[in-house]
Amino acid sequence: MDDLRTEIRDAFEREQAAHPAAANLRYRVVRETASRPAPNANLQWMAVAAALLIGALVVVGLMSSRVAVRPAPATTPHPTSSAIPDYGPPPAGVPLLYVGDPNHPGWYVGFDWNGVPRGTIKLEQAPDELRSLVQAPDGSGFLLDAGGKETSGQTLDRLGKAQEPFPVPTGTRQLVWADDNRHLCSLAIQNGNVVLSWHVPTYTANAAILGKQNGPDNLGYAIRGCSFATDQRAVIEHDLGGGIPQPKEFLVVGLGDGRVLAREPIAPGVANGIVVSHDGTLVALNSLKSDGFPEPTAAHTVVRELSSGSRIDLDPSLGVLAFSGDDKVALVTTGWFAGRPTNLQAIELATGKVLWSYAGGQELAGYLAEPDSGNFALMLKQTGTHDLHPKVSILIERAGGTSTAVPGSFSQP
Repeated sequence: MDDLRTEIRDAFEREQAAHPAAANLRYRVVRETASRPAPNANLQWMAVAAALLIGALVVVGLMSSRVAVRPAPATTPHPTSSAIPDYGPPPAGVPLLYVGDPNHPGWYVGFDWNGVPRGTIKLEQAPDELRSLVQAPDGSGFLLDAGGKETSGQTLDRLGKAQEPFPVPTGTRQLVWADDNRHLCSLAIQNGNVVLSWHVPTYTANAAILGKQNGPDNLGYAIRGCSFATDQRAVIEHDLGGGIPQPKEFLVVGLGDGRVLAREPIAPGVANGIVVSHDGTLVALNSLKSDGFPEPTAAHTVVRELSSGSRIDLDPSLGVLAFSGDDKVALVTTGWFAGRPTNLQAIELATGKVLWSYAGGQELAGYLAEPDSGNFALMLKQTGTHDLHPKVSILIERAGGTSTAVPGSFSQP
């Protein structure tokens, strides 16, 4: 590489020697450069450039002012985690369970038994705090319950629209749905007598006069079951009055002719409030031990099958709350006490097998049985809540052992 550089330099020097540059070349170049006049500034072009610059600044200023005052684009509000959408009219023929929308009084959301929201009903007027919305077993109709006070018998259709009131008997204090989701049974006090009736919208039939009330504020009688789907009958619990403990009995009354089909005493040591299946075929007699009473209590909690007389004995610490829609499962508790967590189990009646248990630390606020199945929906609230319509969560428990927790918080109807 050094040899090549040397050869190039030698060749350049030979070329310069053969053709020498003028002696004053450097001088002339410098002189010409120094004596060349500077170019004259073109004032017209400067004015044009200034005008263009000022115009650009004005346009930019106007654009920035428009951006500053332009309203923000309209956006579709997105529901917060606590907001519940409007799911539209509920479908016909689908069994639903309903809970209240706490953000919209008078709105109720219907879920299917997979926990999927399927519809929203909107009452024309929200019920007052002392009234409850009681759904038919499959959610195809509703009743505004007065909580033990005299009621007008107002029913609603599956869309929540008020139906023509049936001529409810004067003095009606209890009104319950039948298992066919259409009929209702009632008890009324008339001239001191307790009257059993049945109803459909726009029609009432008096079934029987059961007897005299026991006191001014106590019926002495209570409907525990009302059936029309298979057999037209009501199961009635009757406090006979007098004595400690107070003697009780239950009656099976035909709704067609008012005849007493069966009458059986309730043994001492059994808690108030017998539990009857939706079709009136099973009766549970809970031991007082399930309510935390000391001895003497009934030795067992008993489930009776009325047609055959057969019985199933359960542990006396268990209290039956309800029977499933297919009469195969009993929902039981070891004590449902206000302000304390509720422990629950589902027991298969044929085998005594525990199908599922709940011990989640919340208090039971209510429950529903799915028609024609062994599934239950539990409404659970925080312990210590005493509101008439508390905030609840929904847990669907299935006889097969699976469960579904419905997202969100609702109000008990």
